Amino acid sequence: IAERVVRAVVNPAERLQEDPLRMMRAIRFSLELGYSIELETLMAIKAKAKAIDMVAKERIRDELLRIVMVSKPSAGFNLMRKTGLLNKILPELLEGYRKRQNNYHKYTIYRHTMETVDSVERDPVLRLSALFHDIAKPRVRRKIKGRWRFFGHTKVSAELTREIMIRLKFSNERIAQVTDLVTNHMFDYKKELGDRAMRRFIRRVGADNVDNLISLRKADDLAHGRGRIDESQIEEFKNRINFQIKKSYPFTISDLAVNGHDVMKIASLQPG
Repeated sequence: IAERVVRAVVNPAERLQEDPLRMMRAIRFSLELGYSIELETLMAIKAKAKAIDMVAKERIRDELLRIVMVSKPSAGFNLMRKTGLLNKILPELLEGYRKRQNNYHKYTIYRHTMETVDSVERDPVLRLSALFHDIAKPRVRRKIKGRWRFFGHTKVSAELTREIMIRLKFSNERIAQVTDLVTNHMFDYKKELGDRAMRRFIRRVGADNVDNLISLRKADDLAHGRGRIDESQIEEFKNRINFQIKKSYPFTISDLAVNGHDVMKIASLQPG
């Protein structure tokens, strides 16, 4: 503790082999405590990275969530990348490593993802959504007239996110929350929309998801690496959305004051 170092006891390779999840824990402890990982322990993690396959997916998921929730998750993901753990746990994330984007982005796909995760609020749904929001960009990346394009990346990213989260044994509720945000994260808040279009947007994304979606988009925009962003337009969009929500329009069938059974009872109608 005095040396501010994370060190496996006696024989690091043996300790990690006993429970390979200790490799992820060592990385998390170093992030939470602000310690470095002792060189011999770090080398043992590199040597034993493949052993993480022996660990139950549920345990990996829980430890991954803890890493995602530290103040700067990118430091943990970069350590996992350098030790080989990330290639075993989330190989899809590495597909964006050193993959350049276009003029709107200063960073590579992987670096942009790390910046987004670091920037968004410390909420598990938001952090996971930031981690996966561009996960399929490398798979749809095409150069057209000298410029990298990523057509359909939100849809494909949502599909890939679902596959990954199922593999890691996330709950259906958490999968739905995250994939909904990934699907809709590229909404156009700069376009002038009428009230009816605003209500359609709320129906599509869900009133409960609006605040998270806007938070994700702010972090995504900031992670383009072009300096501080002007939030006035997205804040105006958020205010208009909240105004529509407060007007208590029924956005889904469940929001209606009556249902089909109520109508049948009032009108004295028989089934069929």
